[in-house]
Amino acid sequence: LKRIEMIEEKPKEALRGLSEAPWIASEKLSLIDKIDAYRAMIIAGKAVITWARRYSRLAKIMVEGFETDPKRKEELLQISDICWRVPVEPAKGFWDSMQVKWFTCVIAQSLEHYSSDYSHKEDRLQWTYYRGKLDCHKLRQKPVKEIFQFPLAKNFRIILTDGIIK
Repeated sequence: LKRIEMIEEKPKEALRGLSEAPWIASEKLSLIDKIDAYRAMIIAGKAVITWARRYSRLAKIMVEGFETDPKRKEELLQISDICWRVPVEPAKGFWDSMQVKWFTCVIAQSLEHYSSDYSHKEDRLQWTYYRGKLDCHKLRQKPVKEIFQFPLAKNFRIILTDGIIK
């Protein structure tokens, strides 16, 4: 929210710049485009936060009303916490970083239908978070392998069975 608050000041500054004298068109007209861009950024930023927090609420609803397995309840509460935090705060660990990646991929695909999730090197992006979990011995290899394979399956319509690509 701090970034949105910072950007909310920019259109106000630009509007003040438009009203200052002397009014030189070559300098002032570019401010109109900037005002529109800043307002679009604010709308998009708030929309992403609202959208991600819907997933957080959905996970809590599932815990409170539908789920009976205690282990799954714990997972859903973790998902709820992560989905509430990650659009606004930096990732705190591996699961946060994977959720950020997923939200980013979904947003990119909604903007450009043919986005393939491979605009970055996965190992460089996730290694810091993955290594931190390995050091703490909190992360089992099988679930991590499945998480990394899921985008492949989604993009190339590959069938995964017990972590094996078929």
